[in-house]
Amino acid sequence: VAHLVVVEGGVHRARLVQSLARLPATRAADLGPYLQHLEHEHAERVRALADALAGARCARLSADFAEFLDREPSQSALRRSLGFTAREGATEYTVRALRKLRRAGRRMGRHSSAEELHRFRIRCKRLRYQLESFEPVSGDRLQRVLKNLKRLQDSLGTHQDAIAAAERLRALAASSRASHPS
Repeated sequence: VAHLVVVEGGVHRARLVQSLARLPATRAADLGPYLQHLEHEHAERVRALADALAGARCARLSADFAEFLDREPSQSALRRSLGFTAREGATEYTVRALRKLRRAGRRMGRHSSAEELHRFRIRCKRLRYQLESFEPVSGDRLQRVLKNLKRLQDSLGTHQDAIAAAERLRALAASSRASHPS
């Protein structure tokens, strides 16, 4: 979770810097304090993420995952025990997961709330990461699907970033009004 917060803040900050570059210098200077606020907030989150990654829990998860990978069964062992290979299992999972995602996507439209679109984006992202884990057994067969999922996820992410930026600006404005009453 900390990683996602750091990335989100970094994306927002980077987009703000790009926007400021297109503004006249006098207008860009007005947003200087907000940019400083974002940089301070980002630095705090990066420190928290570094602490989490250096912690015992992360080390334990990493060791457990390495142990799991070392015990990976062979394709023939999978076929004997499960009745299918990893490639066949990955294909079956992919077909079913994409069918479910398409059904959920058809329910999205102009009427969808920002929260619904964000949940759908997260769903797309999770599926993309799951499918990327199949690449070693699927080869190039997933490339088009992954490319399309990434494009959809990026588009929904741009929308979510705009929503988050507006919320952050409102929160900063409210806290500024509270600390500097007229």
